[in-house]
Amino acid sequence: MSRPAGPRATSSSGSAQADPVTAVADGPDLGASTIAAVSRRLIPFLFLLFVVNFLDRVNVGFAALQMNADLRFTPEVFGLGVGLFFVAYVLFEIPSNLLLQRVGARLWIARIMVTWGLVSTAMAFVAGPRSFYLLRFLLGLAEAGFVPGVLLYLGQWFPEKARAAAAAKFMMASAISIVIGAPLSGAVMSLGGWMGLAGWQWMFILEGVPAVLLGVAVPFVLADRPADAAWLGAAQRDWLTSTLQQEAAAKRATGLHGIGPALASPAVWLLGATYACIGVGFYGISLWLPQILRQMSGLGPLALGLLTALPFAGAAMAMVANGRHSRYGSNRTSRRREVRLLPNTALMHRHSLGLNTWATPGALCCDWFGPGLGCGGADAVRHGHEGVPGSVLRRCASGSWG
Repeated sequence: MSRPAGPRATSSSGSAQADPVTAVADGPDLGASTIAAVSRRLIPFLFLLFVVNFLDRVNVGFAALQMNADLRFTPEVFGLGVGLFFVAYVLFEIPSNLLLQRVGARLWIARIMVTWGLVSTAMAFVAGPRSFYLLRFLLGLAEAGFVPGVLLYLGQWFPEKARAAAAAKFMMASAISIVIGAPLSGAVMSLGGWMGLAGWQWMFILEGVPAVLLGVAVPFVLADRPADAAWLGAAQRDWLTSTLQQEAAAKRATGLHGIGPALASPAVWLLGATYACIGVGFYGISLWLPQILRQMSGLGPLALGLLTALPFAGAAMAMVANGRHSRYGSNRTSRRREVRLLPNTALMHRHSLGLNTWATPGALCCDWFGPGLGCGGADAVRHGHEGVPGSVLRRCASGSWG
C-alpha cells in the first residue's frame, strides 16, 4: 500500500506549533521522516518505562533468596503470593484500558507508574504471608493495563507497516530488564544490614522509587495523539493523522465488530492460547530461576544475577531481528508462522533432553540461551497487531466492543 501524501504546512496556527528542526517539506520522504521522529521521541522513553515495570514485576524472584528465609515462607506461600499478582492483573486489565481511553494515555500511564512504584516500595515492609499476599495483589492491580495500554498507544502513533517493529523494540525491554536487573538486584541485596534493613528490603525500595519518578515525568514527555505533538512539524502531523484515519476506516469496513464475532475467531483463541503458554513458561522460569541456581551452586546473589541474565540476553537479541523478519518478504504470514514455530520447537527440544542434562548452573543458563533466542521472536511478533483481521486486537486491548 503506497503512503498517502500529507498536505503541505502553510501556517503554524493550531494547538501544536511546528518545530522548525523537524518540519519537512511534503514529498516521498515525509512518511519515513515522520516515523523516525515518532520513534525517536516515544520508543526510548516507553522502553525505559517497561524496563522499570518488568523489573518491579519479577524482582520478587531475587528477593526470595533472602526474604523466604527471613520471613519463613514455604515454597507454597511464595508461589501463591507471586500468582496473586496475575490474578489482579487479569481482573483489572480491561477496566484499566477503558479508563486509559477516557482520560488519555499521559495521565493514566502516569497514574499506573506512580501507584505501582509506591506498592513496589512498600514490599520492603512485608512482615508475613498476609501482607505479602495483599501487596502482591495490589501490585497487580496497580500495574494492570500498562503493557496492553502502551501497545494500544503505539497503535495510535504508528501506521501498520511500522507497528510491528515499534512493538518489537518496546517488548525487548522485558528481556533487557532482566539482563540489567538480575545483576543489579544481586548487587543491591549485598547492602543487607545498612540502616537496619535487609538486602531484599533495599532491593524493593531502590527498584520501586524510579517508577514513581518516571511516572511524574510521563505527562511532560508523552502526547495523547499526533495532533498534540509539538515536536512534529505541521506536515508530519497532518500526514500521520491522515494515514492513521485511513487505516482505521479500512479496519472498520473489513474487520470484526462486537465481542461475539471476536470470540468466534479461531485466530483470537490461538493467539491467546499461545500467549498463555509462553507466559506460564516464562514466569515459571524467571521467578524461580534464582532459587534453582542457588540450590545447584550455592553462589552469592551477584553471581546468581549474572547467570540468570544469560537466557534473557538471547531473547533480547532475537526480538528485534525476528520482528523485522516478520515484516519483510512477499509472504509475511508465512514468516510469522516460522517465527512462532522456532521458540516452541526450541523449548520442546530443551525439555525432551531432561533436567539431568543441566550438570552445572552455567550449563543450565547457557543451554537456555538458545531457546531464549527463539522466544524473543515470538514475543515480538505476537504484538505486531497485524495477525488478526480488522480491529479485533485493538478492541481486545482497549476493551471497547461498541
